[in-house]
Amino acid sequence: MAELNTPPASEREALAGLTAALGRRFYSILRVDPARDTVLILQSRDYPQAVQTQMDWGTYLERYGGIVTPQGRERLQKRLSGPALLAAAANGEHSFSLEVP
Repeated sequence: MAELNTPPASEREALAGLTAALGRRFYSILRVDPARDTVLILQSRDYPQAVQTQMDWGTYLERYGGIVTPQGRERLQKRLSGPALLAAAANGEHSFSLEVP
């Protein structure tokens, strides 16, 4: 197995700059593993202490369901749950958008 090395300071600074720029554009940036029902939080405006942590995807969705309407919450669960994401991928869907109130 390859050993992970810490990048040089200049690369870490570049990554920090990129993260800051993306943070102004996006509410959060996540890597979801629907098969394992987990999410890795790569960037988060409202929960910065959780960056680089992993949690249950269903729990994450429930947490953010609290800031949308009940109808929006239902749409989030229907479209973004682990099983829904797996089904979309199995159907060849590679991207989508979802707007919730």
